[in-house]
Amino acid sequence: MNTKILISKVLAKYSSTDAIYPLRKYSANLKGGDPKKCPRVTELIYCALFDSNDSPNLQELSREMKKLKDLQDTEIFLFIYALTRQIFINLYLDKMDLQNALHLLSEIDDFDMESFYGSLSEVNRILLRQNPHSYRESDDDTKEKIRKRIYKYAKKHKISEIEAARIYSPEKSKGTSVAGKIFFPLLFSLFVLSLIAVFFIFGFFPMLFLAIPVFEALRGILIYFTSRAVDPGFIPRLKKDTVPKNAKTAVVVTSLIDTDNLPRLLQNIEDIYNRNRDENLVFGILGDLPESDSPNDPRDDDIINTATKGIEGLSKKYGDRFCLFVRPRKYTHDSGKFSGWERKRGAIIDLCAFLEYNEEHRFEHLILPKSFIRDTKYLITLDFDTMLSHGDARRMVLAMLHPDNKPIIKNGRVISGYGIMQPRIVLSPSAFSATPFTLTVFGSGGADNYRVPSFDFYQSLFGKGLFCGKGIIDIGVFNRVLAHAFPENRILSHGIY
Repeated sequence: MNTKILISKVLAKYSSTDAIYPLRKYSANLKGGDPKKCPRVTELIYCALFDSNDSPNLQELSREMKKLKDLQDTEIFLFIYALTRQIFINLYLDKMDLQNALHLLSEIDDFDMESFYGSLSEVNRILLRQNPHSYRESDDDTKEKIRKRIYKYAKKHKISEIEAARIYSPEKSKGTSVAGKIFFPLLFSLFVLSLIAVFFIFGFFPMLFLAIPVFEALRGILIYFTSRAVDPGFIPRLKKDTVPKNAKTAVVVTSLIDTDNLPRLLQNIEDIYNRNRDENLVFGILGDLPESDSPNDPRDDDIINTATKGIEGLSKKYGDRFCLFVRPRKYTHDSGKFSGWERKRGAIIDLCAFLEYNEEHRFEHLILPKSFIRDTKYLITLDFDTMLSHGDARRMVLAMLHPDNKPIIKNGRVISGYGIMQPRIVLSPSAFSATPFTLTVFGSGGADNYRVPSFDFYQSLFGKGLFCGKGIIDIGVFNRVLAHAFPENRILSHGIY
């Protein structure tokens, strides 16, 4: 029983890596076939374990690996997989006793693959030389994605991985997709041809009636195939265990507040904090009072007192990490009512101005942590019904801090990097069947909810996207680029930028 558990654990850990694409080609030869047809790594292991009566340990095999010249990354990643397979083959053919096999498998389980890869990989050394800061400081997931792009490029152009690594550039890997340049011309051409076909088959009036359905159907079909042909790219992140001091971040939930929704809102703040207890993060509510016929409403005192007690209760329970921002009402000519200026968009503009310029007049009521220093660099904004998973706040901050994502402003626009990042947003499994509408639009949920939203049409094709008010904002960049960019009472949606 223990043997099966150990074998299953090793296979699950090492046999699913995407980097070892030659295994399909060589898998037949690993079953005791002619080692001359195998790559040199599998031949080394074959000779050490199959042809030899000795039982070498993992350290001896890794030393033999280091003697091979110009190792490709694919060969390095093949080492553990091929070794594991050969152990099982030897057990099956009675070429190795169970005790030696288990000992070698336990060494594999404890093997430091990262150090082994770093000591052998020429691709890794080239990336460290060419991108000393961005690559060296990246987290493991970012490094792996960069290397996979190099492997894919090498396979596509039939060159070695080492040559592909010398060609690789973070800037060249970005840029507008070719699909983005041809998408709308192709859509328009197909639309015109479809209308002509409908006209000749059914006539003029059916063509007019079917114009919009035909357009939407073609658009959906093109987006479907484009999402499978275009690489959505990735956002690099730094490798740090916590949010650094130079990246202090406020995490706020923007919402209308009243005595009915405050208990749930405070519970959401507490849940978000418990999932993201990193240093240099503060959490709070960015609230607007309900719309009213006058600047002050009799309900205001109860609402503010309830919110204040809730924030103070969280601070007493968890420490001085919670804040409250409540804006005054302003008269809106279009509605003839008093409400928060520009609703959610105005709230974010006001908070960014306060965090950088200390403009306290923008808020009617404030509760700030005693340790709150106005050198906050980032602002994470969430909706009432949006939750952060464990460590999400830190990952968002570390993505913004990565050198390749540093925003560069020219003529009032961000021409490189990111001033705002909006992460992928998915429905929770329980929300899929909450209403007939969500069930129809998003399906039944399950594993599919993590696959479908991974491709953002406008961002992937055109390098631009919509910010719906849920994401992370560079406060300094926002104030310089967007603080005065929106005409007042002219944009219908208060959550889209």
